[in-house]
Amino acid sequence: MKYLRGGQADEAVQAFKSAYRLGPTDGEIVNNLGYAHLNRDEPQAAEPLLLLALVLEPGRANAWANPGESYAKQGRRSQAPARLARAYRCSKNRDATRQFFSKWAEDDAHHMSEIARRVLALRLVKAKLKTSD
Repeated sequence: MKYLRGGQADEAVQAFKSAYRLGPTDGEIVNNLGYAHLNRDEPQAAEPLLLLALVLEPGRANAWANPGESYAKQGRRSQAPARLARAYRCSKNRDATRQFFSKWAEDDAHHMSEIARRVLALRLVKAKLKTSD
């Protein structure tokens, strides 16, 4: 992940490919490899890995959010909100997940801003907002 945090998507893909060869059924590795492809702006390469991560770890919140981002990058925006809503439902820290979505929603230049606003407007998410205010 240090490569991703440092903006080195090419290096991240290579590192996670090496890890994937050693642990092809490790959901975290598979998800991170898919996410690295997303950061390298390769959503078509990311999607099958991200979907495999869901099979391996269906309760992992970011494993649901990442395919949503992949769909958005591929122009399949109508499929993205359901993935983000599921990420929220699976999240162990819904407040942090809501804050993450809020950051996307506030950044009009981000490709996920409109989708994040739609998810934040869902009754599931809004209900929690009302009780935490």
